[in-house]
Amino acid sequence: MCAQWITTIGLFLDILGAFLVASEVVNKFNGEMLDAFPTIDSMDHPPPKSQEFIRWELSKFKNMRLGLVLLTLGFSLQGVATWLPLWLQAIQRT
Repeated sequence: MCAQWITTIGLFLDILGAFLVASEVVNKFNGEMLDAFPTIDSMDHPPPKSQEFIRWELSKFKNMRLGLVLLTLGFSLQGVATWLPLWLQAIQRT
């Protein structure tokens, strides 16, 4: 029974993690990416990114990282739950 709960929690974390990763892949930035428009004179160095775009990129990075952590944790829990009954049997035999 315990293994079933661990598997269910792992599946829930997988779904949540996949949702976070997928939503950030699909999520598009709507706004001004650059603080200034590039000109012929500024070809040597690109114009700086806007603060709004930098905040959006940071938020996207954090959400994707959290999603990957949840996916990894969810799959790990499912693996543990798969082997848990065998480990418990082995412990009881000794």
